[in-house]
Formats: sequence, structure tokens, C-alpha cells
Amino acid sequence: MSGLPWWSGVLLILGSFLSHKTESSTLCVQCNSKYDQHCEENPPGASNCLERTSKRNGCLVTRISTNGKQSAFIRSCSTLDPSVPWEGCVNDTSTPGQLQTKCYILCFEDGCNNSYVTSGQIFPVFILSSLLFLAINGWF
Repeated sequence: MSGLPWWSGVLLILGSFLSHKTESSTLCVQCNSKYDQHCEENPPGASNCLERTSKRNGCLVTRISTNGKQSAFIRSCSTLDPSVPWEGCVNDTSTPGQLQTKCYILCFEDGCNNSYVTSGQIFPVFILSSLLFLAINGWF
């Protein structure tokens, strides 16, 4: 790690330690606004996710908009690969005349999808991650 500040290694080790989970299941809030009108604003408590593959279990918040109008808000369990971006939006134009946008946030701690909404609450994490990336690559 020559050329890297000493603290970049400490941050990497600390991040790995904090994200490590030994249990086989994760607790996530699980609801869908199509069936539970309180899912977005007043979600239920977290419950066990089923044990999945060897991929890391996580919790997911998804906001789906169709032609610019919110059509669903979902809190769920997920086994996405940790290399997948933790926040993002994807546009789907496969249905003619319809634009569906899915915005999501992925997190990995028990109950972490209880308070997340897909409108900037993850911004501080993005900033810290970006600064760490810049520091590791010697850009400042």
C-alpha cells in the first residue's frame, strides 16, 4: 500500500469489520404499498428474511414510478451481490408509451430499511465513500 495514507487501511479494515455479519438471516422491513398503505410513512417492524444463497443478505427499499407518478413503494429482503451499487435508479421503457423508473437503496444491517426513503438520505454515505476513493487514489 505504498503511497497511501496510513488511515486509508484503517478505514478499510473498520468498514469490513462493521459490515461483517455472522448470522445466517437478516431482519428487514417487508411491505408493499400496493397492499399496505402505511408502508412508506409508517412501516411495520423488521422480520426475518429467509436464508438465501451464499450471497450477502441485505434489505432493500424500492420506489417505482410510472410516467412520473409513484406507483409502488416496497421494503424487502434482497440477496444482491455487494458489488451492485447501493443506491440508484433504472429506467424501463420495455412497455410502449410507458416509462417506469425504479429507484432503490440497498443496506446490510438488521432493520436498516425501516427509515430509508429514496430521496437523498444516503447522500452523506456517498460523499464519504467518494472522499475515501479519492484519498486512496491519491487525488487529494
